[in-house]
Amino acid sequence: YYLCDSLKLEFVEVTNQTVNGATSMGLHPAIGDLIFIRHLHISSEDYLKRIGYLNAHVIDPSDFTYTASESLTNYIINNAFDDDDTTYYISKNEGNNYIEITFKKTEKIQGFLNSIVKTNVDNTVTFQGLPTKMNVYASLGNNPYEIVSAFEGSVKEDWDFAFYHLHEITECDKLKIEFVEVTPQTIEGSSVCPVISNLRLIRFLKEIEYTTPNFNRSSD
Repeated sequence: YYLCDSLKLEFVEVTNQTVNGATSMGLHPAIGDLIFIRHLHISSEDYLKRIGYLNAHVIDPSDFTYTASESLTNYIINNAFDDDDTTYYISKNEGNNYIEITFKKTEKIQGFLNSIVKTNVDNTVTFQGLPTKMNVYASLGNNPYEIVSAFEGSVKEDWDFAFYHLHEITECDKLKIEFVEVTPQTIEGSSVCPVISNLRLIRFLKEIEYTTPNFNRSSD
């Protein structure tokens, strides 16, 4: 979907038309009943509030395997997928950190959620290993990874989780999240390494299917 205030449709190739009689026969577009449909967005906050939505859309960890860049001894990658906000994956080395997921079947991925790890000392909130710049790559079959989304920016202090909506629904059987930039972490020592908790992968499901062309519409 695209955010815009103007739209241009260019008709590059069309079939012959005879609707308007022999005098205007030829390769001219004949357009009728054109309908524009806006994107309906569910805010990231609603994803956690709507438990039924999560139950239907979160991919169970039993449906994929995962690997990651080397972790600290007590903060292994399993902690990122254990549905527990109090356990974390923390990489051992700074730079070139990633999480790679291999699905047991082809999935259509909408995005992913993760809990934000932060500390609050004397009313000062400090984000721990928060990703502020990420690249997401996907692959299907034997094809090489291709970048499908890039994210950059921080979050608000009162947020408990972040939802990363891929730029488009992505069909794949492998997904790689690359942590390009993160904030420092002091949970274990002090380093500029990602701290990831309760990572949930969200699959796309077609929830609304129109069975009639009789949309409510207006040309106003």
